[in-house]
Order: sequence, then C-alpha cells, then structure tokens
Amino acid sequence: MLYNMDKLNIGLIGTGGRGVSVAAAMKKSFPGITDVTALADTNPVRLNAASEDLNVPKERCFIDYNDLLALDDVDAVIVATPDFAHVHPSVRALQAGKYVYCEKAMATTTEDANSMVQAAKSSGKFLYAGHNMRFMSALAKVNELIKAGEIGNVKMVWARRFVEGSKYFHRWHRYQEKSGGLLVHKGSHLLDQLNWNSFSRPISVIASGGLDVYKAREDAPRRCKDCPERYECSHAWNIEQGHAKRYYLDAEKEDGYIWDTCIYHPGSDVFDNATVMIEYANGVRATYMECHFAPISDRDSEVGVMGDEGMVIGNFSTNITILKKAATKEVATFELPQKRGGHGGADELITKDFVGCILNGRYPESDVEAGWDSSILGIAAMRSAREGRKFKIDPVNHRVE
Repeated sequence: MLYNMDKLNIGLIGTGGRGVSVAAAMKKSFPGITDVTALADTNPVRLNAASEDLNVPKERCFIDYNDLLALDDVDAVIVATPDFAHVHPSVRALQAGKYVYCEKAMATTTEDANSMVQAAKSSGKFLYAGHNMRFMSALAKVNELIKAGEIGNVKMVWARRFVEGSKYFHRWHRYQEKSGGLLVHKGSHLLDQLNWNSFSRPISVIASGGLDVYKAREDAPRRCKDCPERYECSHAWNIEQGHAKRYYLDAEKEDGYIWDTCIYHPGSDVFDNATVMIEYANGVRATYMECHFAPISDRDSEVGVMGDEGMVIGNFSTNITILKKAATKEVATFELPQKRGGHGGADELITKDFVGCILNGRYPESDVEAGWDSSILGIAAMRSAREGRKFKIDPVNHRVE
C-alpha cells in the first residue's frame, strides 16, 4: 500500500546521467501523481547538479542512501549506481518496504543476484529489472507476433549488437569488477530479449570473446582532456562543457573518477567482442553476438526468432519488424512510428509501466527473476569465455556450475 494514495514519491539512488534521465522520465509518467522527491549520491557535486535539474530541495538530498530510505514518504526508488553497486541499495530498499526500479544489469555476480532475488521474495514489494528494450517498438512487435502464433512454436532465437562502442572504454564500464564485463552491462539488454522471446529460462551457456581492438598502448595518455591529439582522435571526448562538465569534470575533485579515460589506457579487462550460445529449458537454442568496434550506429542491431511456421526479425535502428511465413512465403513489413524520448521512447514507456504496476497492484513481467536470468547469462558467458568451458544454469535453484 502506498503511503500517500494521491501521490507516488520516488527516490533516486545514483545521480549519474542514466539515473537522472530515468528519474526525469518517471516524473512525467503520471503527471500530478508521480514525483521524484529525494536523491542520494556519494558525490556531492553530482548530487547538487541533479538537485537543480530534477528540482529536488537540498534538504532532500543525501550522501548516504540509507538516509533516503529512512524517509517514510518515499514509496519507491530508482537504483542507478554503477552495476557492481546495485545490490546493497536494492536489498536495503526492499527491506525498508520500497518498490525498486533497478537499472540493468541487475547484478555483476551470482551472489549479488541471489541476494536480490531473496530480498524481493521476502519483502512483499517487487524489484523491477530495467530492461527497456522490451519497450522499443520494433522489438515489442516481435514479441507480440510470437504471442499471436504468427511463427508457430519458437525453435531458435538470435540477437546481434554491432556498434561503435568505444565510449564504454572511457568510463567505469572498462573494468570487469565494476561492470561485470560488457557482456553483462550491455549484453543484458539483448540477453533479456533472447530470454523473453524464448518463453523459457536458460539452462546452459558457452561463449568466446576477447579484447582485440581497444588494447592497451604504452604511449596512451591518461585521458582525452590532456591529450595533444584529442582534436584529431575520432574517439576523443570533450568533457569541458555542458552536462559532462557539471556531472563529471567538476565532480572529479570529490572522488577522483575520470569520465574521459583514453580508451587505450592500460587497465581495461573487458571484451570488445564476443559470441554466446545458449540452451533453454524448453529446447530453444540461441546465439548472441556483440561487437564494440563496428563502424555503425549505437543501435543498428537486431533481434530474430525462428519458429516452425515462420520467422520474425526486429531492427531497433530502423524501427522495422519483418514477418516471413514458411508455408505461404508471405512477407509482412511493419514500419513502426518513431517515438520521442530516450531510447526511442522506451524510457518513457518502461517508467510508465513501473509506476503502473505499483498504482494498479500488478506484478511486473520484467521482475527480479528476469533480472537474474539476463545478468546470470552475462556473468556465466564471461566465465565461459575466460575458462574455455560450458556452464550449466539452474534458474529454479539459482545456481551456476
């Protein structure tokens, strides 16, 4: 039950770019009903910038997230800290009786994922895993057509994400201890799509991958800002103005976090490309390919599903979904309207769904178990690629071996 039946107060834990954008979308999800009324971040400069942008009073901004969770008038929280730091605020929020919207990837270790599952199941509230790609028009259409029986029984699913993704090698994502690896941080999006469209849960995974292009160079500078070649480098970031300056450059003095690390600076230990094969409990097989040095846009990627009566493919760059029938050879093309807002309108739709679940007493489809499945697939795939072996997954008992 909500503390204030006429209003839903939301707190934000982690005031980086993603957290602020999700909070802004959530404020607008149900005008007059939803509002972001409290913030928490360990960096006071970033916290102050978010306070100004989200119009949250300074007395409702906290360095310690436990102070935010102690507020009785906060009904739900967004957890948007770096991925490795999702577990503690999420568990504490559930224990404090708050609903939780947790950014993907939900967790970076099996132990953390299991702690979040246990907390959600014993809290009486729910954890909503932020798989916003479920709300991208072309991908939502894929799932809709499968559910309508247009391709018969699902037999194979696949996804590819080929992007110019050097940006992840500038930031904390370049370190596996913080992101779990890009198969966890970015892969969780499309691994969730495979899970969603297979209508089952994963039982095994095997993968290969490597850091083959964004390798460390001895002559690499520490960061873009101080590099003499920054105006000629296609990967260079300018963080000396606008949002980047307010949230990151100005905040460096507080915690030393550098947002524009040279992508070739030593220390990165995540893959820039990988291939994953998955088996599901219902016999469906899946493949996922991820490449971060492709010469194409950030979302020029696709999801495909093969059934015994046809196939369907959704491209979330063109916003086109194509259905092909096996018996008649009929082809149907769905050119879906481009929606305004973050991630092609998906951020607005997922925040509206989260709030709608709370207001209407509806349990979310993208729940803590969905978060477990996508996170664990990425975690197990990283281990598989490192160790050169196949991993079995027991989603019922939440084990990986």
